[in-house]
Amino acid sequence: MRTASVFSAAALAVCVTTAGLAAVAAAATPNPGNAAALATAKAQLVTLRAMHGSGAGGTVQLSVIGRTRTRVVVRIPQGGAYALTLHPGSDCNDNRALAQSLALAPLNAAGTGAPTSSTVVDVPLETLRSGDYVVDVRKATERSAVAQACARLTR
Repeated sequence: MRTASVFSAAALAVCVTTAGLAAVAAAATPNPGNAAALATAKAQLVTLRAMHGSGAGGTVQLSVIGRTRTRVVVRIPQGGAYALTLHPGSDCNDNRALAQSLALAPLNAAGTGAPTSSTVVDVPLETLRSGDYVVDVRKATERSAVAQACARLTR
């Protein structure tokens, strides 16, 4: 009889420990839906300013992706064929900086709302917001020396 109670106590301890670990694991596991909503809430919005009468203004949304990456979402309500780039500098009229640019995804007009480009870049958000980066919008159909829109990514 005593052996059975020892066994039952040991089995109960294992069940309690297993249940406790499951509860801890459930509490530590992030909910993907909540994580996405939290990242969107923390996203930073920058105005994409139309230049040279282009009418190609819009917004740039920056969201943290881990410690070293950032999602860059560009929205241009009028749409169009544009080449979108991210490059160091403080001015979209400085064509020398284009040699160091990162190409962003083209605008996608599918779905509802403004045509959107979404690209994850290997640059931390704090680096992008240092004031030394811009999103540059140029006509994609020709080699344009003139920016159609610009967003300076300052704090």
